[in-house]
Amino acid sequence: MSVQRIDEFLSKVPYKAKKFYYSQWYLLTLVILVFLTWVLKQPGIGFIIGSIILGIGLVIVDDITILFAPILYIPCMINDKNYMVYLPYLAGAVPFIAGAIFHLCYYKPNKNVKAKMLYPQIGVFLAMLLGGCNVMTAEKFKGGIGMTLGLGLAVPVLYLGFTFYYKENPYEKLTSYVAKVLMWYGILLALQVTAYYIINGTSFFKLHYLKVIDIGWSTSNNIATILLITAPMGYYLALTEKKHRFIYTAMSILHYAFIFLSFSRGGMLFGAITGVAVTIYVMIKAKREDRFGIYSPIILTTVGLIIFICLNIQQISELFNKFTTGDDVLTGRDILYQEAINIFKDNPLFGGGMGVRGTSYIPYFKEMTYYWFHSTVLHIMATMGIVGMLAYLWYYIAKYKIVFTNIKTSIFAQLILFGLIGFEGYSMMDTGTFIPYPIMTMVMLIISYIERENEQIKYDKERKEIEFYENMV
Repeated sequence: MSVQRIDEFLSKVPYKAKKFYYSQWYLLTLVILVFLTWVLKQPGIGFIIGSIILGIGLVIVDDITILFAPILYIPCMINDKNYMVYLPYLAGAVPFIAGAIFHLCYYKPNKNVKAKMLYPQIGVFLAMLLGGCNVMTAEKFKGGIGMTLGLGLAVPVLYLGFTFYYKENPYEKLTSYVAKVLMWYGILLALQVTAYYIINGTSFFKLHYLKVIDIGWSTSNNIATILLITAPMGYYLALTEKKHRFIYTAMSILHYAFIFLSFSRGGMLFGAITGVAVTIYVMIKAKREDRFGIYSPIILTTVGLIIFICLNIQQISELFNKFTTGDDVLTGRDILYQEAINIFKDNPLFGGGMGVRGTSYIPYFKEMTYYWFHSTVLHIMATMGIVGMLAYLWYYIAKYKIVFTNIKTSIFAQLILFGLIGFEGYSMMDTGTFIPYPIMTMVMLIISYIERENEQIKYDKERKEIEFYENMV
């Protein structure tokens, strides 16, 4: 088929068909599909239906942003930790692959955008490759190559793809669309945690005996990490959308509630800190005519929470004591932290390498593919040494320079910042910054979209200046 005939065909695609991929109906469809696939353990059906929906979208829409939601949601289909059982179902991805090939070949990349995080990410990749280079063994190299390629190569590649194949759309404001994608992501996780409670027939106050929630594709800590980032997005929509302020506000509150229901203690801590802070900020930021829709769910939740605490004060006190006393407080983190420091001392320049493993007998951690040191700073020190610390310093400066570029005027950047503070804080005692997919993929794509908003703000300012001078003349 010639390019001209393809052009003619695509020009006849109904407006509503393209708009669907920027609507909340699209996001709701994906959430329902993924949840049912997960709870019914029918990955074949989910892969095929989802693949067809995405394949069609990639053909008719000239913007890869429509993949932002599915690239985050799809892992949530997985209900079995043995990922190999899902390989046969990948055959269902044929429509998606065909659509992706068409999109890359037919639609041209946007060369007018910048990818400011590319070189800092390359720096991190090189630091990972150099990690432990002077003490490297074949076993250590093999143990760390997956993480190196995933975090150091795959994440930047996705960042570049979503950066250069981004196109403006006439259907939905970019930041509103991204916020809705993240909000529905949190709702999907809330559904899975709720189903976990029901399936296991346990209550919140008994759940701590199970140690962690395991929903197949992830556990408590990763669920809480994701929710810390997504939670403020309902508040963003409540501040910027003309309708549904009550519902959007309630959605953010729901996200924070499920951070607690995930039973991740670090998540609870940083969820409480950032949740209270962002709620107060939003209440101050809300315009007078918007306050009823925003204030009322916050007030109702506060009253309900006070009543809940009063009715369950003894059980809550017991849980609090369990969290703050005894050997269960750090769950071996103090040993891991000391190991990281010792490894750094032995090889301060390059660390022990991405595949380094400690020697402490902690059964829970020994079962993991990688030896997590459960702290961003200490993990960098132990695996990449001073070289890694310098690379990550460059990375963090570049990342937050993007976030703060228009922080005074961008409500989106302001609300994302609250989520990132929770994420970065919790990652000081967990592994979030070293999980390539979906966590760091999500973070880097969010940064990419803040870059796009910054470019739009700069363009709008320049247009206003030109119009001002033209009117003066």
